[in-house]
Amino acid sequence: MKRTKQFSSLATLLLLFFIIPSYAQDCSSAQECYQKGQSLGYTEEAVSYFTKAESLWTELEGKEKMLYILNARGNTFFTLKNYPKAIQDYNKIIQLNPESNIDLSDAYNSRGNVMAVNGNLQGAIASYTKAIEIAPPKLNAIINRALAYKNSTMQAECIADYKQAAELGSSVAISHLYYDFKTDHRPAQKTALAADKGWQDILQLKSEGSALIKSGDLDGALKKYVEAEALYRIRGDEENNVSAIVEQAYIYRLKKNYTNAISTASRAASSSYPTESAYTELGYALFESGDQVAGFNACSKGLQKFPNSKEIPGAMAWMYATAAADLYVKKDYVTAYNLYFSAYRTDPNSVAAIKMAGHSAYQCSMFPEALNAYYIALGMDPSLQAELGQYIDYLKTVVK
Repeated sequence: MKRTKQFSSLATLLLLFFIIPSYAQDCSSAQECYQKGQSLGYTEEAVSYFTKAESLWTELEGKEKMLYILNARGNTFFTLKNYPKAIQDYNKIIQLNPESNIDLSDAYNSRGNVMAVNGNLQGAIASYTKAIEIAPPKLNAIINRALAYKNSTMQAECIADYKQAAELGSSVAISHLYYDFKTDHRPAQKTALAADKGWQDILQLKSEGSALIKSGDLDGALKKYVEAEALYRIRGDEENNVSAIVEQAYIYRLKKNYTNAISTASRAASSSYPTESAYTELGYALFESGDQVAGFNACSKGLQKFPNSKEIPGAMAWMYATAAADLYVKKDYVTAYNLYFSAYRTDPNSVAAIKMAGHSAYQCSMFPEALNAYYIALGMDPSLQAELGQYIDYLKTVVK
């Protein structure tokens, strides 16, 4: 009997070893594994941590923690296009019957998304409808249901949902109504939002937050934007919520709390409705934290999504110029020149960048490059003649 027990324990340990990948062995609690998984983005490695977090969870930790684990893993499976596993996790949340109607509604909405991707439009519509009924107005589910109606050729239902979404503040719905159905619903939206107390409360919080930033009360401002985010979540408004999240990231960056700035900006950039400001703020936070390469990469990803952005190139130009300034002080003039010139190419309106490119080139005897940079700067701002004239006159004598 003793040998049987020993064999059983060994078999259990071996089974656990093979079920849970080795890279999920460096966490020892549900919370620790969940946090580790969150830090890894939408990857198979993250899934392994969420799975271990689920196995370590106990009822003493509360149902809410399990909801976080299942939702994070479900979203990761969805992003990885493992739709059967994603829908399993969303169904588990529904079966847990969370106390928060918002959490339950989110699970139905997420399940609807999986069904829609798999072509089960009627199932998706039913799931979105349930999400809306549980926690109205649930703007994101209304938008999703409108698209499902459209793909089901149910035009009247689609238009009705888009109109409702528009009157809750959705610019996406306004765009669909205008371009798909030749309907300008902007006047109706303006009237509806003026009478929408929830919307007006959010605008007030954001206005107060902006004023507090200007006054230097960053903690007070952060509180306002956190409250605004909570109200957006109650409305199911992911589209507009990203603005409140970006402002939080900005405040964290002003406070030099780069860990929170990066995680908050990442949340905005990976949302269903990312903005160019989300990528800009993430780039700034990464760059200022010391990871300059990651900062540039974040902005580059943003430019891929928003190729016509002016904000993102402006941020990248600042990063190039900031890195160049440090190298100029260290007398690495060649690299400084290349970075200043990159700042100018990224933002062709930056007179300061091209002027400093000229100074950098001059310092390391790259005279043709210096003269070219000075001519560009002078063409952009003739008032620089007094400052640059002496350099240009000299360079004319050495550059042929």
